[in-house]
Amino acid sequence: MSSPLTRKKSVGKSPKLGTSKPIGKQPVSPGALGRTKDDPVRKRVKEMLANALYKESEGHLESLEKAMEIAIKVELEMYTVFHGTNQAYKDKFRTVNFNLKDEKNERLRSLVVSGAVGPERLIKMSSQELANPERRESNTKIEKNNMREAQLYNPNKHAATTDLFKCGKCKQRKCTYYQLQTRSADEPLTSFVTCMVCNNRWKC
Repeated sequence: MSSPLTRKKSVGKSPKLGTSKPIGKQPVSPGALGRTKDDPVRKRVKEMLANALYKESEGHLESLEKAMEIAIKVELEMYTVFHGTNQAYKDKFRTVNFNLKDEKNERLRSLVVSGAVGPERLIKMSSQELANPERRESNTKIEKNNMREAQLYNPNKHAATTDLFKCGKCKQRKCTYYQLQTRSADEPLTSFVTCMVCNNRWKC
């Protein structure tokens, strides 16, 4: 009878090479990403985008589930581009969602659903590009009118001194500027800047 000191310990079968599960993060499909580890903001954004895309009367999509598949990809692109659900992410979502759900903007929905305008392109589009044809025409008229008013504006009464702008000509930061709404109402103000050193003028 063998001694306890010399008795061999029972050992389980060693795993075969190539059969162990790979270590590390596994790729996740967009669909799975939309269902797991989702915070409330992202979940709500996807739901609202899907509802904006799905118009049963238009017939571009078979179901709301199909719209959700596209919404997940659009939201993921926004989340990636803006590095989270920050203010820039929320602002872009509001602009995209507003135009996608616009009853007069069937063309934009059709382009997104068909893939002619993918998530990457959609997120880069300006408010003017996203707007329906009627709104684009109206915005163009507003911009022209605002530019005419800007040309008649007397900056000497309203200009402020600042060092926020750098002159591209003399590289100095001694400038005056004033701001006007030269584009549509949902676009930021245009800044008209004058360098106090070399009198160079530009707008941004």
